Amino acid sequence: ARFNNSLDAAVQRRRPVSLHPPSRACLAEFSTFFHWWNAPGSYHVSTAQPALRNKMPSQKTNFSVVTGAFGYSGKYIARKLLDCNQTLFTLTGHPNRSNEFGGRIQALPFNFNQPESLANSLQGADTLYNTYWVRFNHGGQTFAQAVENTKSLFQAAKSAGVGRIVHISITNPAITSKLPYFHNKALLEAFLQQLGVPFGIVRPTVVFGKEDILINNIAYLL
Repeated sequence: ARFNNSLDAAVQRRRPVSLHPPSRACLAEFSTFFHWWNAPGSYHVSTAQPALRNKMPSQKTNFSVVTGAFGYSGKYIARKLLDCNQTLFTLTGHPNRSNEFGGRIQALPFNFNQPESLANSLQGADTLYNTYWVRFNHGGQTFAQAVENTKSLFQAAKSAGVGRIVHISITNPAITSKLPYFHNKALLEAFLQQLGVPFGIVRPTVVFGKEDILINNIAYLL
C-alpha cells in the first residue's frame, strides 16, 4: 500500500465534516485509507484496502494525544483531528517550537525517563496516535533507544487507561530483517500486540509531501 502524497492530501480526498462532538462518520472519514477488523481484544490497521470494516472502538472522551504534532506526519494527523473538533494534546521533544495551531494544541514533553509523569500526560485520553521514531542512528538517537522510549510510551498509555493506540509502523516489518529500521519496527509491533490495549497499526510504504526529506532529496538528485 502506498500513500501517493502526504497524509494531508490523502485524507483531503474525503475531507471530514466538522461536527461537535466528533461523530463516527467524521472519524470514519479520517480512516478512509485504513482497513479495520477485529482481532482478539484489539484492532489492527492495514492500508491495503480503502474500506472501514466493523465498528471502531467506542469513545470514552473527546480527548486525543498525537506525538510530534509540531513535526511532519504528526502535524497532518493533528490537522484532520482538529477538523473533527477533537480536543488534542501533543507529546513532543520540542514543546516550545513555533507551530501553526495557535494554541489549539497543548504541548507536553515526552518524559520517557519519568513513567509516572508520562502516564499523567495521557490520563483520560481516548486515543494515542504515535508517530515517534528516528530515521537512523545518530549520536544519542538510536533505534535501540527509540524502541525503549516507545515501549515506555505504550506502557504509560496502558497505565493511564488510554482507550486505543494507533501506531505508525512501516510496510513489511520483520524481526528477522537485517535492516535496523524494519527489525526495530517489528519489535514494537510485537510489544504492542501483547500489551493488552486496543490498537491499530498503520503500515505505509512511504509518506511524503513538501516537508519530507527522503523523497525530496531523491528528487533533487534526479
